[in-house]
Parts: sequence; structure tokens; C-alpha cells
Amino acid sequence: MNKPTKLQQEMFAVIEDFQQSGLTRLAFCAQRSIAITKFHYWQKKYRDHSNGTPNGFIQLTSRKSHRSGELLAPIVLQYPNGVSLQLPGGTPMATLRTLLSLV
Repeated sequence: MNKPTKLQQEMFAVIEDFQQSGLTRLAFCAQRSIAITKFHYWQKKYRDHSNGTPNGFIQLTSRKSHRSGELLAPIVLQYPNGVSLQLPGGTPMATLRTLLSLV
């Protein structure tokens, strides 16, 4: 995992402060003058970091069909922001779940 940046360290400390505050997200953000969208972004980053969710690239390889030996059809993931991933057919479900959770 990459070394956390100063901004990341600061925002993770803010998320931890929120968790101890007992306030709602809206009240906390208003008190700290933080945009709620920015808070949501960093809260997800914090959660992913805490859960060990990969935030880099994952190596994928093609698999051949067990029956015919032919390559399986690719899987295409289209994210709401327009990013499109073409994955090899037969990509493990665990990898697909991880990639889908990034939405």
C-alpha cells in the first residue's frame, strides 16, 4: 500500500473525530465547514483503507474454456463516471465483486 499523504492523514483524523463526536454527518460538516460531498469521499477512502480494500491495480489474466480450450468472451464493466474496464472472460467472482464495489 502507498504511503499516506499529508492530506490523507489529515482527512482520516477528521473522519475519526466525526466517529467520536456523536453528531450527524450534516451537523459535523456544518460545524467544521466541510462540504458533505468531500466528507463522503474521504469517509469512503477511510472505510476502504480500514477494510484493506485494494486501491491500486489488480493483475488479470485470460482463462480458456475447460470444454473447448477457446478464450471466453470478455466482461465489460462501465462505471457511472464513464470509465470502462474490459476484463478477460472467466475473471474470478471475487475480483468482479471488488471492482463493482468501487462504484
